Amino acid sequence: MSTLITTRMPVMFAVSGDQAIPGFMGPLGVPRDASGIIVIAARSLERAGVAAMLGPHVMSPAYAPTMRLEERVLEVLRTRALDVPLEQRVPSMLPLPCGLAGSSVPIVVLTLNVALGLERLDEVGGALRPLREEGFVLVGIAHDDVAVSNGPEMLATVSLLLGSAWEDDRVAELGTRGGGLGFVLAPELHDAIDDDRSFWSVEAAGEMPREVVEQLRPFLPGAEAGENQSMKKKDSSIQITRFDKTRLMRLLRSLDAAAENRDEIEDLERELERGAEVESTDVAPDVVTMNSTVRVTDLDADTTHLYTIVFPGDADFEKGRISILSPLGTALLGYCAGDVVLWEMPRGTRRLRIDELVYQPEAAGDFHL
Repeated sequence: MSTLITTRMPVMFAVSGDQAIPGFMGPLGVPRDASGIIVIAARSLERAGVAAMLGPHVMSPAYAPTMRLEERVLEVLRTRALDVPLEQRVPSMLPLPCGLAGSSVPIVVLTLNVALGLERLDEVGGALRPLREEGFVLVGIAHDDVAVSNGPEMLATVSLLLGSAWEDDRVAELGTRGGGLGFVLAPELHDAIDDDRSFWSVEAAGEMPREVVEQLRPFLPGAEAGENQSMKKKDSSIQITRFDKTRLMRLLRSLDAAAENRDEIEDLERELERGAEVESTDVAPDVVTMNSTVRVTDLDADTTHLYTIVFPGDADFEKGRISILSPLGTALLGYCAGDVVLWEMPRGTRRLRIDELVYQPEAAGDFHL
């Protein structure tokens, strides 16, 4: 077990195929001074009208006072007008990651219905927060048999778990291992996180669902100071010329609302809404605009590519001419040399660093392009 001594127990989340999860095998396993473990899962409960289920885990030590822990959880749920009738208090066989199943402290499992909605689940998470000060570790589990890359169970469980986070919590471990992914939040490790980045992994974030990474963003090391450049996402700081925005809005209006690439269309719409609009004569010379040619490095594959961002009718991937409607084109638009952006792909997320603008129409005086 870990030798980490805390006043507030960590918050953990895991989804796994082989149960080899960051946060359970490393230095942030269950602290030896923990009073108990509350495993939380948000799932689609088939039984009509069931909001929650609660019970001891079958791996909980037989001698452990699980009944007292169950009653404490019930007290918390009642403060949010949630009750668990006797027929819904049943033992759980939910698969647990290594390091959790072998714990010597009581383990109870709280399963909440996804149908409660994210806002309600977040409220429940907030109500569970004080239990961390009582020595209980909160663990969110979304197992592979119910969780897919962007499945509602995973996202709802993460939302529920983060509702129990404190403002001073930070990601102490984040990574993927053995086909699973996980994170650990802890408030006592600020110095360790800042001094030793081995506690977390930016690379792992590229393999996590985008929605999970976005929910974790406030808890990442350096978040307050804006230091987390390796995981930048589009925001209002990007620049889009008025000329480009007018043409792109016209393009979007011409597209069929039932188009197969509706997701890509909506992504571009969001970027146009968020971007800071500037005149073509005022845009910085290192900003990616329409018809710009950029040299980028794929940080995950360690390869360099030359791309030109063009309108759909001019696209030719073999020649490096990338449509603005593609995820890659949308990811690059508005950013500048030196930025690292996330490129969403069917098989996961890749990190691209914009090394330089080989050509920008505005900088070259070609304002008609």
